[in-house]
Amino acid sequence: MSVDDLPLAVLASRIRLEEKLLLAELDRRRIPYQLLDTRTTVFGPGHDFRFRGALTREIGHTRNLYATRLLEHAGVRVVNDSSILETCGDKLFTTLALEAAGLPVPRWMTTLTPQGALPALAGFGYPAVVKPVVGSWGRLAARLDGHDAAEAVLEHRDALPGPVNRITYVQQYIDKPGREIKAYVMGGETVGAIYKSSDEWRTNTKRGGVPSVCTPDHDLLKLLSATAEAIGDGVLGIDVLEDRSGGYYVNEVNHTPEFHGALEVLRVDLVGRYVDHVLSRVGRSGARERHRVPGRPRAAAARPPGLAAPGVRRRRPGAHRRRGRGPGALRRRGGPRMGPLPAGSEPGPRPADPAPEPHRDPSARPSGRVDPHRGGCRMSGNGLAMFGGPRAVPKDRVTKDRVGWPVITDAERQAVVGVLDSGQFTSNNPGAGQVQLLEREWAALVGTAHCAAVSNGTTALELALTAAGVEPGTEILVPALSFIASAVAPVHRLVVPVFVDIDPVTYTMDPRAAAAAITPRTSAILAVHLHGLPCDMAELRELADRHGLLLIEDAAQAHAAEYRGRRTGALGDVAAFSLNVVKNLPTCGEGGLVTTDDPDLYARLLRHRQFGEDLEGRGKRDYISHELAGNAKLSAVQAAFTRCQLGRLEEYHQARDRNVRALLDRLGALPGLRVPYCPDDRTHAWHILRFRFCAEGMGIEGATPGAVRAAVERVMRAEGVPLQQYQPVPLPQQKALVSREGFGGYPWRLRPGDYGPGEEHPNTLAVIEDSLTLQRWHLNPAAGPVLQDCAAAFEKVWAHLDQVAALARAMSPAPSEAVR
Repeated sequence: MSVDDLPLAVLASRIRLEEKLLLAELDRRRIPYQLLDTRTTVFGPGHDFRFRGALTREIGHTRNLYATRLLEHAGVRVVNDSSILETCGDKLFTTLALEAAGLPVPRWMTTLTPQGALPALAGFGYPAVVKPVVGSWGRLAARLDGHDAAEAVLEHRDALPGPVNRITYVQQYIDKPGREIKAYVMGGETVGAIYKSSDEWRTNTKRGGVPSVCTPDHDLLKLLSATAEAIGDGVLGIDVLEDRSGGYYVNEVNHTPEFHGALEVLRVDLVGRYVDHVLSRVGRSGARERHRVPGRPRAAAARPPGLAAPGVRRRRPGAHRRRGRGPGALRRRGGPRMGPLPAGSEPGPRPADPAPEPHRDPSARPSGRVDPHRGGCRMSGNGLAMFGGPRAVPKDRVTKDRVGWPVITDAERQAVVGVLDSGQFTSNNPGAGQVQLLEREWAALVGTAHCAAVSNGTTALELALTAAGVEPGTEILVPALSFIASAVAPVHRLVVPVFVDIDPVTYTMDPRAAAAAITPRTSAILAVHLHGLPCDMAELRELADRHGLLLIEDAAQAHAAEYRGRRTGALGDVAAFSLNVVKNLPTCGEGGLVTTDDPDLYARLLRHRQFGEDLEGRGKRDYISHELAGNAKLSAVQAAFTRCQLGRLEEYHQARDRNVRALLDRLGALPGLRVPYCPDDRTHAWHILRFRFCAEGMGIEGATPGAVRAAVERVMRAEGVPLQQYQPVPLPQQKALVSREGFGGYPWRLRPGDYGPGEEHPNTLAVIEDSLTLQRWHLNPAAGPVLQDCAAAFEKVWAHLDQVAALARAMSPAPSEAVR
């Protein structure tokens, strides 16, 4: 067996997205590899490690360093090698190596105990940043603005276990322009760079930092090249700080860089370049070089970066610094903004050996990816944005006037100011207050005799249950797929939610499943018009009447939708709507509406809306509470805002229907993609658009439905389409409903029997597993052009399903056999 036939070892104990993408690239090139879990792998005599080389992606520093040195001892070349791990795995060692090379770093100091740092900080100066010498993602890093903050932080550090945690490494706080630079350098060459922007002083993307493209200038490229020369020939993530006067400082160097955030913005095939570098360093053939064991002598040229051999003069500190403003900072100046440096000034060594040509399937469709074997940044104009192509939905087309919601006009502004000028702020104004006007107008549109405005949609559900007389300890049927409020509202009234599976096409309650769930304790059915599509109300009405049950509509997402010619809100005994700011009929915050034809139920609604007081027909409030109730009134400001929105509801509904149907007409032709469905006997409010993905129909084999969904989500978001999950678990699997915390086990303690997530909701589980949603963008009546861009994005991704398939297989659970 030749070395080329041996597998590549991949060291990792946790397979994150970066590792999955790298493994997928190895699969694509038909390169065999073996996963080595550093937590369980045994090293030592008698354990033969026959590999062509190794790629380490272990995130635990100690295991990473030891495993790498053990493999090197066995004669395996590892990328990155142990000298890079040793230097980069400790922030102090990194600083020493950078400073020894004369590179600009933030001013620093260290003490070997926290006690010694506090008095030293008085001379060092505030603000300052204290960091652990080992660790990542900004954990345990703290900004010290003065003595009191320093004392508190250092006292905490002194209590941490382990001697390494007591080493106190302090850096000068650099006043940044709201961002840092992360550069990806491989073999001395800068492959790409991003800005990480954040309002917080820590800009890690793990902590919410927003990535954007950074085009390195001449001075930054030189600094990155010099940094790589000081650290070693490997794959490095270099963090660079800018001060507000234009200076650069090397902050940290990561030996196992993350790049999931960079993939969303960079038009560079980071994954392919990463694999290219690894293969060029481990070689395609030849002997397995036996690497130096730590502690044995080696040539000065191979000495750890920044540490000179005995008798060898080190480079003068500051030699790479450029004169200018700010101590020690490398200045930026005019120069080339893109592309390679002029001949003779390349920023670091080039790969010594050509990378192996990957296996290519002649029957595969063109992928449009960056070809890492041709150099530069040439790419197909229609390649996936995740792998370097242009976004299908340009950012400059996604503007507030096209996709912003709600649409706010001068009418809303004048209405709100009018309330402020009137001084009538509550729902207690008799006759013609804004709340009463909204109630009348909504009842007229829905087609019911009564409407009560309340504080929010969840409260609307609670009051509907209470006013209808649903008794504590009884059961209510609730669909297993819905927002948590559909279950929480009954629980607040001590009514037990019993979860029912959904129809896999409409996503609303399956009447047959509801019929099977009815018991002698059942008192009501909650019909949730999910995503804006009315339930099969004829079936549910017949079921409720047959068993003497209350039929309640949860119409929070279904304003203005119709079922057989009647509006939602007039289809059951009582209905609850939400006026949350993201709903089709929004207010400026929170609000709710309850509709009914029952005058007695309506009277109880009004009493429970305000402390059980009877306010009907009274000119003066008597403050007598006839029932135990709380306060759930809607303010006049919110009512005035919603009345303006109500005046445009029909217009917006029609425009949304046209825009969405035009989108779905295009997407319906894509294989394996199930678009939202609306039966002929009803209309859809299109509050949320849900798309299901069938791996078989998409031609994807060897990937789970969840992995296909996750792969599509990442690829589509890179194209600029913000697909996302709606409800990650069925309602019965929500932690709060399983643990029953918050009410001392009630209302379940009021009835015998077990309650748990169960497995009786297969349709709900399948829909959650294989679908994504589009939310809010399409609500704006002007969203048509952007939705057409979204359709083009779907079509583009479906033209590259081979790449989606590779990503999905990489994101699927690993098989039991790790060698491929």
